[in-house]
Amino acid sequence: DALAFQLVNEVLASEKNNFEALCSKATLQASAHQFSEALITSQQAVAINPYNSYIYGIICDSYVELGNYEKAIQAGDKMVSIRPDLRSYSRISYLREILGDYPGAIEAMTMALDAGIPGLEQTEWVRTNLGKLYEVTGKPKLAQQMYSDALSFRPFFAPALAGLGRVERSFKNYDKAIQYFSEASTMMKDFSFHHELAVTYHLAGIEEKSISEYQIALDLLMKHKHPTTEENGIS
Repeated sequence: DALAFQLVNEVLASEKNNFEALCSKATLQASAHQFSEALITSQQAVAINPYNSYIYGIICDSYVELGNYEKAIQAGDKMVSIRPDLRSYSRISYLREILGDYPGAIEAMTMALDAGIPGLEQTEWVRTNLGKLYEVTGKPKLAQQMYSDALSFRPFFAPALAGLGRVERSFKNYDKAIQYFSEASTMMKDFSFHHELAVTYHLAGIEEKSISEYQIALDLLMKHKHPTTEENGIS
């Protein structure tokens, strides 16, 4: 991040109105959880080009993280009005989910899925998130179908494997759930898969492995915790 930030600042030092550089800077700031700063940079970019959907996505995300959902909704509406696509529809879905409108969230995520190209990572991410929405609304069979479809288009997609694990766990098929979570953790090093394994081992009464997986999850969290501004060189 520090090197990327250095490069984008070098560009902006000589071209302060470089729209792409401002978008990159706002993206980096949001990635570093500097959401107030990301908003300032995004507004500078919007002043140069108010018809670009991407920058409204950064504005939407930043307002969500700052808890200003009204402003986030305005940015999301602007984004989808400029370019109704996978990125904008998925943000609308997330906003609706935050506000408790699960039918609306499912509708928007379905539109995002329809706008995507099957097999691409972003499309299968959307399909997996649609599965999660079906999970939380008590439709495990539909969720299971979404995760299976994602794996048919993109084999070994870790979030979809974990989704199948959650569904099997809800059916108390702990052996199958453990298998799916283990596969997911092999495909992608992420603390959440080990956390899911720990929970599942506990439910299955295998406490020693549960404790071990909790420790692995904790170690991964500590290893990949987001550095402070001073540590990553971003200012």
